[in-house]
This record gives sequence, C-alpha cells and structure tokens, in this order.
Amino acid sequence: MSAYYGENSFGVSSFVGNAVGWYTIPYSSGTCSYNTFATAAKNAAQAAGVSLSGYNHFVYFFPGISACGWAGLSNVGGNPSNSWINGYNDSYVISHELGHAIGMYHASSLNCGSQQIDDSCTLSEYGDPYDDMGASWIHRHLSAAHKYQLGWGKVQTVTSSGIYTIYPQETANTNTQILKIAKPNSGEAYYIEYRQPIGFDTSLPSNMTNVSVHVFGGAQSQRLDMSPDGNFNDSSLYDGASFVDNANGITITQISHSAVSAVVQVTMNGQTCNKSAPNVNLLPVSQSGSSGQALNYSVSVKNNDNSACGITSFNLSSVVPAGFNSSFNLPTLNISPGSTVSTGLVMTSGAGILDGSYNFTVSAADSSDSNHQSSTTGSYILFTPVPDTTPPIVSVTNPTNGAKITAANIIISVSATDNVKVTKVEISVDNILQVSDVSSPYSHKWNTKKISSGAHTISAKAFDAAGNSSVSSIQITK
Repeated sequence: MSAYYGENSFGVSSFVGNAVGWYTIPYSSGTCSYNTFATAAKNAAQAAGVSLSGYNHFVYFFPGISACGWAGLSNVGGNPSNSWINGYNDSYVISHELGHAIGMYHASSLNCGSQQIDDSCTLSEYGDPYDDMGASWIHRHLSAAHKYQLGWGKVQTVTSSGIYTIYPQETANTNTQILKIAKPNSGEAYYIEYRQPIGFDTSLPSNMTNVSVHVFGGAQSQRLDMSPDGNFNDSSLYDGASFVDNANGITITQISHSAVSAVVQVTMNGQTCNKSAPNVNLLPVSQSGSSGQALNYSVSVKNNDNSACGITSFNLSSVVPAGFNSSFNLPTLNISPGSTVSTGLVMTSGAGILDGSYNFTVSAADSSDSNHQSSTTGSYILFTPVPDTTPPIVSVTNPTNGAKITAANIIISVSATDNVKVTKVEISVDNILQVSDVSSPYSHKWNTKKISSGAHTISAKAFDAAGNSSVSSIQITK
C-alpha cells in the first residue's frame, strides 16, 4: 500500500502501520454485523495490550462471511476511518478500501449510448477499469479526477480556447498533468489526463496510452467513452479524434502524443468561466482562553465563481501572533461555484504570553490563481484564570444527626453545592465507602440489617474540579 499510494501521490503520501491479531470474537458468521465486529476486535486488541491511539485508519480482516455480500467495505473519510476486508487478502481490495478511507468514492463510467456525453446517460458505479477505485482488480493509477481531489499532480484550469500540453500522470512533473475544464451549470468539470505504461500502469494496454476524459463533481469520478460503444476498455482518444460537448460548446481534440507528452486543443464557444474572490467567514470571531489552551473556530469559504467554472480548490492559510500555533482540519477545500464549505481551525496559545487580545488572519486562495483570495480576522483573548480554592458545601440531610434507626433500609440523602461545580460525592458509613455519586440528587439506599446495634457515623465528602473537598458527618444510633 505504501508503494502504491507513494507512487500515485509522487511521494507526498503513504501508509505506515502495524498488523495485530488474529483475535477470536464472540459473534456468529451468520450475520454481517461489521460495526459490531470492529468494536469487538478493538476491545480484544486492547485487552491483549495493543494501544490503538495515534492511528488514522483501521482495517479489519476476517474470514469470508457469505452474509456479507462484498469483498470489502469502508467509511468514506473519517479520522479514524474504518475499513473491512471479507476474506480477500488481495492488495487491490485493500487499496480500494483505503481509497475510500482517505475520501474517495468509486471510479465509475458514464455510458451515453452512441454519444460521448448526453443528458440521458447510465452510470456504472464500478465501471472505470483503469482506476483502483473502479473494478480493475489489478492495480492501476488513480484517475486525474481522484488525483485532483487529493491534491496530487499539477493541474491547469482551462478557461479559454487554446493548445495545451499535458504530461503523464504516473511520474512527478512540474509541468501540467491534468487539465480541468468547467462543465457549465452543473457544479462538475471535465478532467483530462494522459497515461503511459509506467509503474503501476505498466500493464496499461496500448490503446489506452492516450488522452482520457472524466467528469467529476466531488463524489464519483465518471469515465467517458471517447469511442462510444459501451466498452470502456478502449475509452481514450487517439491522434486527430475529438470529444465534443455540443450543449456547452466544448471540444477537446488530441493533436499528437509521444512517450513524453500529449498535445491537446481545447475549443470553448460557450459561457466563459469568470472567477471571483471567495468569501471567508470565521465563527466565533472572538474567544477567550488560558495559556496553552486550544480553541476551536469554524472557517467557511464561499466560491463566488460563475456557473461556467468547475470545482475550485481553495488553500487555507493563517497568520498568527508570535508564540501561537494554528492548524486546519482540512487545509484545502474543494468547492463548487456558489457553494459554501466549512472546516475547523484550532488556535493554541503558547506558554509565557502576556494576557491580552491577539488578532490572527485566515485566508483562502484559489490553488490555480492566488489572485483570487480573501481573508478575515479573528481574535484570541488570553487570560490567566483565578485559581479555585473554594471547597464545596456539603451536608447529610437524611437521616438527621442523632436519629435512631429502626427501618431495615433507609435512604441517605446528601446536599452538595460549589461555586463552580461539584464533580462527585462519596457517601461512607463508619469510614467504609458505600457509593460515589457524580450527579445530583446525591443519595444511597443503605441496608441496616447487617450493622451492629449502637452508634454509627455517616459521612459525605464532596469534590470539585479543582480538587477542593469538604466533609460533613452525622451520628446515628441503631
């Protein structure tokens, strides 16, 4: 997996992990309760001394279960993510499910009958045979759409007619590897790629060492058939052949290709993509925290491009005061025209910084044109909290002090208050703890049958979050 994703990402990303088990869990193979299986497997691993902290992705292998009608299954995204492998110790299945784990949906095909693109097309969810997120069953490089989604590869957004050169997407390159052309009024874009038999694409058939076209709008990638006959095994262009979107006035022609690059002509007669600076908002604008405290903000970005533009990747950045640190949950947001997407920002103050109000700036910039960028300002109000030294006030309200007990069972009731919050109350009889109660009303049903006759002490000890405590006791007689 590390080699596959390392090659696809040009060394940016890889997987590093550990394998533990096998573990036997107490469930029947007659049901497909995969979430229950995952919980039980984690519990078994932890019971065996395995620390599960620090992992971003979990993959659960189990022998083939017919009740689970799939080879693999996964969450799409998530931290941590969860993936399941049903009896297939197959690297393709594992890479496919880990693809879901890092945010990708399936690599599909779009069959438009005798047309390359039309309003009436049929989607085949696993129909792209040249992407591990489809049904290739052998390793292939991810499509241009998925690489764009993950931020891998050099992308050029095309907004006007012209001649463009693209380079193979199997190897790292500072030149353009992906052309992105907005599909007007759809929130989607065409992604143009060029493949060569390199690395995990070594077995790529010769008829596919050409330019291919995908449609992508943020979920499933959709391979289009350049020679529309329903056979996506030969779905690329060839020299002199064109892809035509008559509805939107877009034509893409493969002029020439070599082992080094492909030359493509793009003609656009439809609406022109007009880009605008995004809107950036921060909520809340201001918060208060103590030294070293991490505060959570929400950053939202609206794409103000017109509908002729496709999805835009906005890179987020921040400028923070000296001694502060910041991190985004998602440093890049892929947003359709007119849409708004939000992510989290964590701001942390450093040690030794004086109390006061500190401003910081959050910016969002179009990854393909940094001139389209906007920013907003927020503040972190740093204060040193006054230590809480006030203990809780506690008393035993039932029974009363000096009471004589005759009943076999009595309810011991305690009242406890604090200037901040009571965290727990411990009720004891003759210095033997009976109950630790964490929520009001604080009480305990006391069985007096087994205690001896004579005097006994009931005590209640209340605690607060600062570690302060106080005790109240009464005497009763049986």
